[in-house]
Amino acid sequence: MSSISDLGAEKDRAILHKTVRDFGAFADDGAFDRLAALFAPRITLDYSSLTGQPASTLSSTELMAQWASLLPGFDLTCHAINIPSADIRGVLATVEAAVCADHFIADQWWQVQGCYEFVFHKIDGAWKIETLRFHLTGESGSRDVLALAVEAVLRRKPRTQIGKA
Repeated sequence: MSSISDLGAEKDRAILHKTVRDFGAFADDGAFDRLAALFAPRITLDYSSLTGQPASTLSSTELMAQWASLLPGFDLTCHAINIPSADIRGVLATVEAAVCADHFIADQWWQVQGCYEFVFHKIDGAWKIETLRFHLTGESGSRDVLALAVEAVLRRKPRTQIGKA
């Protein structure tokens, strides 16, 4: 039989796994309010291996506004995130998960492969993403889809807007 502390650790691990799964699903669905709820109020975001831009610290609201200006422009996105590994140390946890993200618009496609590194902080009993890093390992297709998606957001109503159910 497992001890209470083992049970608590396994429950935390399951919550972290579910949060990572939800992260990809909410992004793909344009569920920005639900996605924002996964994050701490301030986030360190590091996509430098993909963009060449340095890491930045921003609010979860600012991050959702950035993603809402891009992701709804795609006809389809699919973030396939593998079962993550979690290292839990008290109120901090580091979770790594391989990802393959497809982005489709019109007759164009772009795929990125890599690893997400999430740093979670347990705030008021809830695990929140405090740092999100993406480590690029490969890509296929064309990054031209990014500009097309931004243009599409400007031309049409997004699938889901921040603050709307």
